[in-house]
Amino acid sequence: EIDAPRASSVSVSARATPRRDAPLASSAAVRHDFPMAGKSIKTYREFWPFYLSQHAHPLDRRLHFVGTTIVMAILVTELATGRYWMLWLMPVAGYVFAWFGHFIVEMNRPASFTYPVWSLGSDFVMWWKMATFQIDAELRRYAILWPPTAEQLERSAAGVAPQPVTA
Repeated sequence: EIDAPRASSVSVSARATPRRDAPLASSAAVRHDFPMAGKSIKTYREFWPFYLSQHAHPLDRRLHFVGTTIVMAILVTELATGRYWMLWLMPVAGYVFAWFGHFIVEMNRPASFTYPVWSLGSDFVMWWKMATFQIDAELRRYAILWPPTAEQLERSAAGVAPQPVTA
């Protein structure tokens, strides 16, 4: 299991009003911009809360779940039948759902653009946590809520980085 980092390199900015052409987005959308001031993420321990923040909207997570499930189904089918002509569909199936979730629902840039390996691995970690009903606890652990609370919006507007919740 991933330990919460002691110090967060998270910067948060709030958008008070949604884009008019994006009806799926909440009017209280919060966008988590990682890392702060050009710093890059160095470890997976730092990356995981960033990845979760980029998937705050439940519909985005569900779209990722569907895409990842299809990817795994294609792989299992290809391995079971010994016919590998559909393997090219794996990235298509995964990215169509994921990118729709990012660009239309979440309105953010996919983490895979900057951190492709960690992002791919995190897709499967998130899929597992969703399949085993652990994702909500993981989101709460890093105080990533949807819709954002009034306190989150205030902290975001003030530029205060969210800190991992410790037990």
